[in-house]
Order: sequence, then C-alpha cells, then structure tokens
Amino acid sequence: MTPPRSAFGAPPDPVGALQAPGGGASRPAEPDRPRLLSWQGWTAVLVCLVVVAVGIPVLNLVVPEGSWLHLPDFYVSLVG
Repeated sequence: MTPPRSAFGAPPDPVGALQAPGGGASRPAEPDRPRLLSWQGWTAVLVCLVVVAVGIPVLNLVVPEGSWLHLPDFYVSLVG
C-alpha cells in the first residue's frame, strides 16, 4: 500500500522529522512554487513590449494624419 501524498506530491513527513537534532523545532522547508511563466513566455512578453514601445511612436510619426493607422499624440502619451 502506498503512503498518502500531500498537496505538493510528496509523502507526509513522519512525526518529529521536522525537528532539529537538538530537540528544538526547525522551520519546515518551503515547497517549490510553480513559475509564473516559462522562459518562452517571458520572451513573448518581452517581444510584445518591444513591439509596443517601438510601434506606437512609429505609428504616430511615420503614418500620415489622414490614415486610420495614425495615432494622435494623446494616445502616445496614454501608452507612455
């Protein structure tokens, strides 16, 4: 029969396993937390940030004012 598992996938510690050798209780180890994003996720966030940081001023400066792609100065300041 397999022992029950905790919420983190490890079997529960036996009584007294978390005590220091001198008899005093020590702090239990923190469980590993899942990462917010993988390195691919952080790369995608960085690419989107660069696209917005470069694209918004370009759409304001390069695109003529009559075009639907032109962004007025007000929107550039809002994004900034």
